[in-house]
Amino acid sequence: MKKHFPFIIVLILSFSIAYADNENIYTSEDVTKKNGIYYENKTNVSANGVLKIYYKSGKLRFEVPFKNGKETSFVKEYYESGVLQSNWHYKDGKKDGLNKDYYESATLKNESLFKDGMKVFATGYYESGIKQIEVPYIDGKMDGRVKIYDSLGRIDVELIYKNDKLQAGIDYDENGRKKVMSEDRLQIYE
Repeated sequence: MKKHFPFIIVLILSFSIAYADNENIYTSEDVTKKNGIYYENKTNVSANGVLKIYYKSGKLRFEVPFKNGKETSFVKEYYESGVLQSNWHYKDGKKDGLNKDYYESATLKNESLFKDGMKVFATGYYESGIKQIEVPYIDGKMDGRVKIYDSLGRIDVELIYKNDKLQAGIDYDENGRKKVMSEDRLQIYE
């Protein structure tokens, strides 16, 4: 095995370099998205590679990898400062897995779990890192108890959704005591 180790390393490096050289880099002028598929404008075939979109300043704004014309792997968006703004995971053109958005300070803003393009759960955070909201989904629709927290991390409001429709709400005081939400206050969240 030791005798073949250098050969294996050279083979792996050769493959990596060859693969990297064959990756297509596109600009927004090179591709068009039709019915969820990216096509090369010159050839009208489904695109394979990475779409890169830049700010007017020349700094990278988006990186969109795709295979057979569909988003795949991690789609990234950056603030003009260069800080990562969003990191979304795609599989076969659909969001799938944990997707994250960040404040420009690089702290986590929210994270959403997707399965086959449908949102399953979302959590939002204050810039301080304290949880702000939790939202459960079923079939891509809000369903269950949505919890909203104050800036100290204490539960402030609980909203009960069924099939994307608000059913009821509960207010919490600063001591954590529950109080059924009035109809007027409930309308604020509809």
